[in-house]
Amino acid sequence: MNDDNLRVKNMLRHSDNLTPKERRRAMAAVKGRDTTPERRVASALRAIGVRFRRQAEDLPGHPDFVLLGMPVALFVQGCFWHAHGCRSETPRTNRAYWARKLSLNRRRDRRVRRALNRLGWTVVFVWECRLATRQQAAITVTRALARVSKTGHARPRRLRRKD
Repeated sequence: MNDDNLRVKNMLRHSDNLTPKERRRAMAAVKGRDTTPERRVASALRAIGVRFRRQAEDLPGHPDFVLLGMPVALFVQGCFWHAHGCRSETPRTNRAYWARKLSLNRRRDRRVRRALNRLGWTVVFVWECRLATRQQAAITVTRALARVSKTGHARPRRLRRKD
């Protein structure tokens, strides 16, 4: 191995300030459900009187919220994981891995949106950066639902509950 490769390898090995065991524990603690942004959206939906169901596992992509009475599936997207571009950057280490990972996440988001649209659902994405405070969450959710009702894509309908 030449000196340049050895230097880069050593640099990468020391770039993480956690041991592999600590890193594994930290990554395992990252939640996929009931996150702070999701709780803020739920609070905003309740405040404006919209009934909803959480984590609809019977639908493609398992929407974070399904609005009852309307065919609307609402996803709360993390800006980093879904490559929003507002403030999140690709990590400097292992860029090829992260670029591919984030690209595949975006591709999956498009595939899920198309699948839900084919089933008659209107899909709404709410970005984490727009939910920093309860007030921002209320404004963001209200605007998103107003856009949906203005375009007429979401007409009220009854949902069959899964027993």
